[in-house]
Amino acid sequence: MIAKYYNIGPKIIGSICLLMTLIVLTACGYSQESYRDPTSFYVSKDNEVKTIADVNALELVPGDKVYFNRGEIFRGNLIASSGTVEANVYYGAYGDGEKPQLLGSIDGVAMDRWQVYEDARVNESLGLVYQYEVETKDVGNIIFDGATDFGVKKWTLDQMVKHGDYYYDRDEQILYLLSETHPISHYEEIEIALEEAVIEEYNTSHVTYEDLSLKYSSGHGIGGGLTEGITVRNLDISYIGGAFLHEMAGEPVRYGNGIEFWSYAKNNLVEGCTIYEIFDTGVTNQNNGKKAYHENIIYRDNTITNCGMASFEVDNQPSKGLIRDVIFENNICRGAGGGWAATQDRFFDENQNLGLGHHVTVFYINTPTDNLIIRNNVFEDTVHDDGLGSMYLFNDIEDESGKGIKIYDNEYNSNYDHFAIIAYKGDVTYLDDIEAFESNY
Repeated sequence: MIAKYYNIGPKIIGSICLLMTLIVLTACGYSQESYRDPTSFYVSKDNEVKTIADVNALELVPGDKVYFNRGEIFRGNLIASSGTVEANVYYGAYGDGEKPQLLGSIDGVAMDRWQVYEDARVNESLGLVYQYEVETKDVGNIIFDGATDFGVKKWTLDQMVKHGDYYYDRDEQILYLLSETHPISHYEEIEIALEEAVIEEYNTSHVTYEDLSLKYSSGHGIGGGLTEGITVRNLDISYIGGAFLHEMAGEPVRYGNGIEFWSYAKNNLVEGCTIYEIFDTGVTNQNNGKKAYHENIIYRDNTITNCGMASFEVDNQPSKGLIRDVIFENNICRGAGGGWAATQDRFFDENQNLGLGHHVTVFYINTPTDNLIIRNNVFEDTVHDDGLGSMYLFNDIEDESGKGIKIYDNEYNSNYDHFAIIAYKGDVTYLDDIEAFESNY
């Protein structure tokens, strides 16, 4: 429009119009950058855009593409930018080699801040307590030597009694680690996972993520609310979660999911991803606020392994809102309840403990539900040695809210005594027959 006005009148009129238009657009929060053509950005230590912080500083417009160099490591919290239906913002990979790694951790070896804690009790059988200043909300995991070993989170200094125990003082922002020798002499790699999503999307729409590896966050792999038109394709997401969430019955509860769509989510797709070693749940849509609206969310063709709570979880507590056409299909799920999360001291009340370590967990559906579909999946093994099975439905619901759940044509490759557990208003029912179970949903 500016160019057209400029061309039909004297140059001075056009210049005044252009200047006044730019003033108005700037006052409204827009800039000339918003009207440029889409651009591709290549992120590498050798390029102008080197880091996740550099990417976050870009004023991305619909159609922009951000490519991370394969084989490189990038640290930080990527803040996703929105595109449009016609032109997504794209985050992907370029070059040769392994997928680029986006890490939500700091390097505890390269950044050597370890000091002996002066007040530590010296015990030759236990080692020394070392301290490290870390600016974050919480440290939910410490990953040693390429995920061959992990720290065990404690809640006070006194609870640290064996090598690898650690405590993070959230007020003072100091990490304490009990180690037989100096941490850097004991380990070649120390990844200190910070409490922030590797990719954060809040009020974000029309974004595609592809061919990336997300690791080592105490929060979520991908997390945020108010999303629409999100595509997550061929990502590897691992070693996620473990941060403090809240207290229950005076005990700390921790959290962290591979991919979480919170509150409002519509037209989102997760496909072809490899998700493993997650503290809580592999993929989930959930909410516990006043209203939730989840529509046309598809999780398909993923491999999900060793998630501490569930491979797939739905948890919508508000009575207002809607769940419609949420589909979990053609996924391979293994080892629910296993992995690094099983090495941690976790607190669960009676109902939550029943829901720990199942492939599918449905908590608190008070929201009207139309087509929550679980079909054509393969469920292999859980950590339960008491015969508890793949499904856990905690349907403490009223009236018709949960009757839109449909479960069929799944394959169960394990010797379960019970294939599903239904907990309803305090009563627990164990279901043994697959055909009878699936025919009811």
